[in-house]
Order: sequence, then C-alpha cells, then structure tokens
Amino acid sequence: MTVPDERYPPVRTFKPRRRSLAPARAAMVERLAEHWALDQDGSMLDLPAMFGRDAPVVLDIGIGLGDTMIAMAQAQPELDVIGVDVHTPGFATSLARIGELGLTNVRVVHGDALEFVDRLAA
Repeated sequence: MTVPDERYPPVRTFKPRRRSLAPARAAMVERLAEHWALDQDGSMLDLPAMFGRDAPVVLDIGIGLGDTMIAMAQAQPELDVIGVDVHTPGFATSLARIGELGLTNVRVVHGDALEFVDRLAA
C-alpha cells in the first residue's frame, strides 16, 4: 500500500464530486453495499473466494452510472467485473441496478482507483 508523504500531495486522476445522498437512498446503499461493494483500502483481495469462482476479472475505472459495467457483466457472465468511481450518486445508482438485476459477477468500489489497485494481485 502507498504510504502518504506530507511533502507531496497525492496524485489524483479525478476531481472529487461527492455529495450526500437522501436518507432513503443512503439506507439502500448501505443495505446493498454489504453484498456488492468493496472498500477502497484494506488487505489484498482473494478474488476467486469473493466471486465464488476462478474467472477473468475486468477492472472498470470511472463507471459513471454503471451502464457499461452492467452491460459487460450481463453480456459476458463468464467475466467478473469490478467498477470503481468517486462519484457518490453514480456509485449509488450502480449498486441499485446491480441489486435489481441480481448480478453476481459485479462488485463496485466508491473511491480512487489508484488507491484500490493496491488490493489486487498482479
């Protein structure tokens, strides 16, 4: 994991556009996140254990509202897809759609992809 150095600001590949969610939407995100969301930070992920199978994994950075990520997961169920985005409403919309569709081959991360990749094996 990258250790912050106070002498240098962190490299950012985005401009944060975070805003709070309405209470009902925030509750929905909390409920669905238990099943489909991954933390940006933490230990190395065991992807086969997490997805329940050993399959190729696609990392989709900047998922927006999740349209492409979800279409890919539906069209290619043999792939496991991890989507990453910093935009809170897009993250929430993606979780809602994944939950509605019951997709098992998708996970989403609300955060910076540069930080999250430290959790993935080469």
